[in-house]
Amino acid sequence: MRARLVAAVAGLALCACSALGLTDVTPQEQGCRDCTELNLVDPPPACMSWQCDRVNQVCVLDTEDLDDDDAQSAACVLEGEPDCDDLDPRNAPGLGECLDGQDNDCDEAIDEELFARVQVGGARADVGPLAWTSDGAIGLFVTPSPLALSTWSGGAVAALTGDPPVGSNITSVAAARLNATRPDELLVAYDSVANLCPRVTVGRAAMGVFSEMTDAAAGLPKLGSGQRCPDATTRVFAPSVAHDGERDAVALWLEGDADREACGAEASPVGAIQLEVTPAVAPVGTDPVAIGSQGGLGGVPVVAIGASTFVAALTSASGEVQLLRLTAGASLEAAAHLHTETACGAGCGRAALSVREGELGLAYRAGGCDDAEIRVRRFAIDGADLRPIGDTIAIDAGDVSRLALAPIASGWAVAWSEGRALRYAEIGAGGVSPIALAYEQTAAVTTPLGLEGGEDVVLRSYDANPGLLDEHRRVPCALP
Repeated sequence: MRARLVAAVAGLALCACSALGLTDVTPQEQGCRDCTELNLVDPPPACMSWQCDRVNQVCVLDTEDLDDDDAQSAACVLEGEPDCDDLDPRNAPGLGECLDGQDNDCDEAIDEELFARVQVGGARADVGPLAWTSDGAIGLFVTPSPLALSTWSGGAVAALTGDPPVGSNITSVAAARLNATRPDELLVAYDSVANLCPRVTVGRAAMGVFSEMTDAAAGLPKLGSGQRCPDATTRVFAPSVAHDGERDAVALWLEGDADREACGAEASPVGAIQLEVTPAVAPVGTDPVAIGSQGGLGGVPVVAIGASTFVAALTSASGEVQLLRLTAGASLEAAAHLHTETACGAGCGRAALSVREGELGLAYRAGGCDDAEIRVRRFAIDGADLRPIGDTIAIDAGDVSRLALAPIASGWAVAWSEGRALRYAEIGAGGVSPIALAYEQTAAVTTPLGLEGGEDVVLRSYDANPGLLDEHRRVPCALP
């Protein structure tokens, strides 16, 4: 046990207090306010120091522990592991690791093991196209045989019954929450081909049952003539959806033949249409709105920022990211430009949007195909408009293939993939915190990441070989 001198040094403590002009105050009455000054006025023997006895609230003489974290100084340790930083109580053996750029647990590693990896179910090779709600809490994926939709939420996977998806060759899906408190109520969209006709179809999932939109075989109307199947000449793909929490929703998609997962591909026209959720899902009108062209990777993210008001992020072939407002009414109004982020991306851009109360977050990939950076920008939501907050924040990255953004208690979190590796960083008032997660999957990350923020951060990913659904849960930070 530590050599602790309390009773034996009571007189010495009183002498020290006298030296400090505290002759009329006993150690117990004085408490621990002057332990540091006692070490200066009445220097103790080597490897000893005046420290606070928290139980009795009195200064006692004990083995040196300059930061009073119950871990003894490295040069004076009598038992246990030495303190690797005796000037900071946030760093000591036995403490948990936090994302602060320091070695909190004194294991000679910084910001490590901040996520605990949990596998959801066993290995499965039947996970097809995968999408996440904008809050990263609910995943939706396709199983090819038999063709069906399944949800991934709360550490569990559930197959949807009801209507099977129409057609085949589904390359992408989309999902948006219809009820903030019900994870089983989703607005769903997917692309497919049936009778040689490409289409995007929407529907609703509720209580584990999926219901297609009316006339699902025809799909949503396409740009230009507003034709629906059996028009087989126009490819439509990469849908995205958003719901305002009431009756209005929007669906976006890309048209053309470009491979939107290949850098430098030709830009694809973007179509948008208003949807009504009553609770059945149906398009409003037959004429979709052309809102621009997508020159970056993947589809166009879209979120609701208020009743009947949505924001979409288009990435140009040169890397510019444009924020556009979509307004629902009798039909969807033409897109209004809100903001442009300039970044040379050589057609390799990718964007993510997320919303917290009164604030919109934008994360996007900037730079070349093999050497990129992640940029994050915040906006105050002012009615139907956006007002930039602060400067754009840049995070060094490599070959970024997937990107996710979520609000957390201290600011914003961003996750991305570089080949097989997953990366993570937090952005708060002090700027960008160090990367906390560097977990390598067995195969390259080819499906979207789900990043759920709030108090308990969870990063979800699919490891294609051997087919694992992984949840990486943020370890709580508990420092003195």
